[in-house]
Amino acid sequence: MFLNDIKHNWIGKVPNHWDVKRIKHLFHIKKEISEIPENEEVLSLTFGGIIKRDITTNEGQLPETYKGYTKIYPDDIVMNPMDLRSGWVDRSKYEGIISPSYYVLNKNTESTDIGYFNYQFQRHYKERIFFPFGQGVSYDYRWGLGKETLLNFPIIVPPPSEQKQIVSFLDHKTLKIEELIEKTEQKVELLKEKRISLINHCVTKGLNPNVEMKDSGVEWIGEIPVGWDTKKLKYVLKKKPDNGIFKKKDEFGDGVRLINVGDLYDENNFISQETLDRVLVNESELEKYKAQNNNLFFVRSSLKLEGIGVSSIIDNLEEPTVFECHIIRIIPNQSTINPYYLKLYLNSNLTRNRFISISQTVTMTTISQDHITSLEIVYPPIIEQRQIVEYLDEQTQKIDTTIEKEIQRIELLKEYRQSLISEVVTGKIDVRDEVAV
Repeated sequence: MFLNDIKHNWIGKVPNHWDVKRIKHLFHIKKEISEIPENEEVLSLTFGGIIKRDITTNEGQLPETYKGYTKIYPDDIVMNPMDLRSGWVDRSKYEGIISPSYYVLNKNTESTDIGYFNYQFQRHYKERIFFPFGQGVSYDYRWGLGKETLLNFPIIVPPPSEQKQIVSFLDHKTLKIEELIEKTEQKVELLKEKRISLINHCVTKGLNPNVEMKDSGVEWIGEIPVGWDTKKLKYVLKKKPDNGIFKKKDEFGDGVRLINVGDLYDENNFISQETLDRVLVNESELEKYKAQNNNLFFVRSSLKLEGIGVSSIIDNLEEPTVFECHIIRIIPNQSTINPYYLKLYLNSNLTRNRFISISQTVTMTTISQDHITSLEIVYPPIIEQRQIVEYLDEQTQKIDTTIEKEIQRIELLKEYRQSLISEVVTGKIDVRDEVAV
């Protein structure tokens, strides 16, 4: 297959029997306004495609009226021109209405294959081909694409018969890739569930499968091994928990390291010191709010219910560090409770569900110090705690390594999918002999 140079350097070379045309010769931007929007299906453009929106719930931002929304039909291409960084484009499967801020493209001739150009437009977003031709919107740092720029943009156009062959080939191949991605994602979720289940079991039942059990005396905990104790959290701490420091915005950026709420949401519940913010403090504030090795920190207020009560530990401190006011610090009595065992116990599903059940939600979800310190803790003798920590460190590391490999595989599959699409829609891979018209 011979290739000709095209004057647009971002296009490169295409087969010599292919063409390059401006988008306006293939599509027009339509603006059909629905006359009775309240009777229409409200649609939304997402990375998963164009979906039907549930407007009966209060989730998300809903407009006061759908008057002025654009009418769309199956095989219209809907494009988000407002944000070339994080926007998307896709063909519709549905009839309905969609936000007028989107461009709705409708083909000018029957010889234009919607499937082929949908792959092309998605490639333009993925590879940011439109990006150098867009315009910045300074108030929200987005990068948009004007109508005239879009309509005059050049696009690669194979003969109609090859457009159909390309779509047939890519639909088949990408489906196979997506099935592999889905199976791998399911495997990752199963591994994560296995990890959670393992931790839950070990911090409530121990390592010996044949151990004699007894009633813990706490309904939501159930039975625990003979020889284990049940106490409220406050009785295994060295001191009463501390609330963190409050600081104004203009005091951030310099000074000592600061632990924020977001720093606690680590998958392994360890606080990474390298990514911490900085804040200015005086000597008395540093003395009062200074973190120490093996301190645990709780999220006491969260915008999301599932974020409440998450706790993480800090160790191997490299420099002075304080913690902010939406966090509670607890200091374990290490003669009674191993800090790493306590971290595992507090983040187990059993305990996390308990925290959620006793939290309160108004504008934010909160949990009080009293509720935290009154939480029932079950634990074995200190030597067995250490054994559980060591065992879980080893086993979860194996699971985490496998998860990481599977996630890398997913990313490689996604990269291969995009590379395949790019090579086929630009003619670098000839598929005419691969599929029948």
